[in-house]
Amino acid sequence: MAMRKPILLCTALIAFWGTAAASGEGFVPGGGPGPKILIAYFSRAGENSAVGRIEKGNTEIVAEMIAERTGGQLFRIETKTPYPEGFAECAAAAKREKDARARPGLRAKVGDIWRYDVIFLGYPIWWGDMPMAVYSFLEGHRFRRAQIVSSPHEPGAPSTRPHRSVRPAAIIPFCTHEGSGLANTVAEIARVCPKIEVLGGLAVRGAAAQSNPDEVAGQVGDWISELDLLQYERGEDAVNRSPFWFSITF
Repeated sequence: MAMRKPILLCTALIAFWGTAAASGEGFVPGGGPGPKILIAYFSRAGENSAVGRIEKGNTEIVAEMIAERTGGQLFRIETKTPYPEGFAECAAAAKREKDARARPGLRAKVGDIWRYDVIFLGYPIWWGDMPMAVYSFLEGHRFRRAQIVSSPHEPGAPSTRPHRSVRPAAIIPFCTHEGSGLANTVAEIARVCPKIEVLGGLAVRGAAAQSNPDEVAGQVGDWISELDLLQYERGEDAVNRSPFWFSITF
């Protein structure tokens, strides 16, 4: 009989964890059940064409808003060789990279990127495109675990529900710009990552991120509220494995 109490206690704990893992009614941004989210972004401080010299890049400001809203993990895409501080010099360097289809080296990669369900991907628009460093990020990870093919769609359009075993399941772009919007970047991401669902993203004026952060935060919050992020949460098999790991020790 001495063993019955520990066994009953373990059974109760297993039942509790199983109920806690499966009882979430929906994704609550910033807490509660939901997908594992990565916010990968490229951003640059220094001299800016619209707002002068800035201490924090426009895209970084938006990325932090998304992280606060979703509870996601931030990852900054950084090149081994920094871009020039001056706007004209940086613009010239970016143009040379774009013309050469360069893939600048990055300081770090995301370890075990397949552990994330959703990736928010942020960048400024340089010469009508993503900075070449973002291509380095996408091509460097390759997302080999992806198993679906889907075309991008505009916000509000229905999305294809991915298979639960796909990791990461979706890339959600966001950008800062001064008039171009997302340009053709959503299609470019889909081209580079043809086996991952790419959603129509969010475009934010860079100057607004600096001068009207509260307004932009509201825009970001409304956008995230419209996304059906819960559909990308790990399936029942993955949810069940994690809380029950200790049961094999008894």
